[in-house]
Amino acid sequence: MSLHTAIPAAKAVKTDVTTPSIDATATQLENALRLVGDKYSLQIIYLLLKFEAQRFVELENAIQGISPRTLSARLKHLEFHGLITRKAYPTIPPKVEYRATTKGQALMTTINALAKWSLIEAV
Repeated sequence: MSLHTAIPAAKAVKTDVTTPSIDATATQLENALRLVGDKYSLQIIYLLLKFEAQRFVELENAIQGISPRTLSARLKHLEFHGLITRKAYPTIPPKVEYRATTKGQALMTTINALAKWSLIEAV
């Protein structure tokens, strides 16, 4: 047998493997988690709902372990997606307040349900 002997081509085997489709609820859940699924986002919205308006330093003091850089990033993210608003007052020193929008306020039921759910003991 020489090195140049032709090797028969392998026949393609068709397999019947189907990729599970993601239903609409899973897709909606994935979209919701993109908005508020990162660390601290729900805490920020909760504080804004509880106290109506908060300044940056008030949020920073209320959320244990958050760095100013992370808080700033979360606030920008939540504002971009319409969950909170930012209002700057032309004072010296500058004053900025954050508030939950109607879209952010709609999360209150979910936040309360998650808090209640977290109290359920594992069986």
